[in-house]
Amino acid sequence: MPTVVAVVFTCSVCMKGFKSRKGGKVQMPCGHVYHEVSIAGWFMHHNTCPNCRCKIFQENLSWETFKLAC
Repeated sequence: MPTVVAVVFTCSVCMKGFKSRKGGKVQMPCGHVYHEVSIAGWFMHHNTCPNCRCKIFQENLSWETFKLAC
């Protein structure tokens, strides 16, 4: 069976499209990309990627700490 690669142009947290060549996007270690503001809101309540549930950071770390590490 062939491998299918999809290019996503929408943030799966806020469901809004990405503007090409504009900032405000952040890529998680698992490879998924989100609007920075949207994923920051997500991480206020979760410590996993919204798409694949990969654990992104320890529960005792903040979003700001994560951004500085990237």
